[in-house]
Amino acid sequence: KSNFCLILLLVFCVFSCSLKYTEEETPELNIPEITFSQAVFTRYEEGKISARLQAEQLEQYSNDNSMYAKNVQFDTYNKEGKKTAQGSCDLISANTVSESYTLLGNVKLISYENKMSLVTNNIRWNGKNEQLTCGKNDIVSISRWNDEEQKTDDEKSDTSITMNGTGFSASGITQSFEFSGPVSGVIYITEEKE
Repeated sequence: KSNFCLILLLVFCVFSCSLKYTEEETPELNIPEITFSQAVFTRYEEGKISARLQAEQLEQYSNDNSMYAKNVQFDTYNKEGKKTAQGSCDLISANTVSESYTLLGNVKLISYENKMSLVTNNIRWNGKNEQLTCGKNDIVSISRWNDEEQKTDDEKSDTSITMNGTGFSASGITQSFEFSGPVSGVIYITEEKE
């Protein structure tokens, strides 16, 4: 099942490890079980790279199954070794038990398989109900494009769409997304003349 939300979930499932600042607990509970600096994690399946994650700092906490990472970049690859998605953000917070993941600050996601990119400041993924959501007032920019290499001889035009809006949500189950707030955008159509 290939979709933008699923790629995001894959990255979090592959690298379930975490910078914890918000909860007030006893000092012993605020100490990470494992800390990595300048971390690079690479996952291989059947001898071929399937995903890679780089983080300036990564902390894992065992008491609540949480992981936090700072200045994160990630890539996923298909079985042929071709990059299928990439992304980056300032911070990631993840809980592998509740399957909840939050990306904060300068979030950029690109799905080459779905020919789609997303840019925002904050976004959340709930793996249990396969929902990708942003805050009601968070601005999300989405771009979709056609792939020139996959056009048939009968197709004579190329179309791309860029839109910005608030109240973004997406479903990995229905493979759809929507904006509940105002949306603006541009559709680009380039026609080839014979």
